[in-house]
Amino acid sequence: MLLLVGSLVSANATSITYNLSSLGGNQWQYNYLINNNTLGSSIMDFLIYFPSVQSPDSLNYTLLGGTAPGGWSLSTFQPSAVNLGGFAEFSGGSIPVGNTLSGLTVAFSYTGSGLLGSQYFEVYDPNTFDLLDSGPSTPRDLPGVPDGGATFTCALLAGLSLFGMGHLRPGWSGRQKN
Repeated sequence: MLLLVGSLVSANATSITYNLSSLGGNQWQYNYLINNNTLGSSIMDFLIYFPSVQSPDSLNYTLLGGTAPGGWSLSTFQPSAVNLGGFAEFSGGSIPVGNTLSGLTVAFSYTGSGLLGSQYFEVYDPNTFDLLDSGPSTPRDLPGVPDGGATFTCALLAGLSLFGMGHLRPGWSGRQKN
């Protein structure tokens, strides 16, 4: 049963959620919240990737920089070629296991039609450059998007339901026959 419940809970040890806000005109900003759920070590370096550019004519965003809280640094890299999007790298700080960090932003100008939406992220060990975790960022504060506690509760209820159904015998009607 524990394996079932564990498989229903998010597979990522890291979660990155965001709010997208308009800065006016064609300028936007992502505001990130990074949670080190169960990675097993502190998060000290991660990248957030922006979409690939499909052609030189469709370069429709420019990363403008952003903010990083004390101890962290931010480097942004513009899209440099077709099928190679830009990215933002946050490094130098530490998010211990079980902790959350806010105050990370990336601003950009965008002339495309539609919002950029979620980005893919990767967490690296800054000493060995080993990939520790990766996945999509998710929007927060949207109706119908459960928080982590609600996700765990749903997974637990689903697991208990399946466990209970496994103990039902065919023909069981709730009373014993003599």
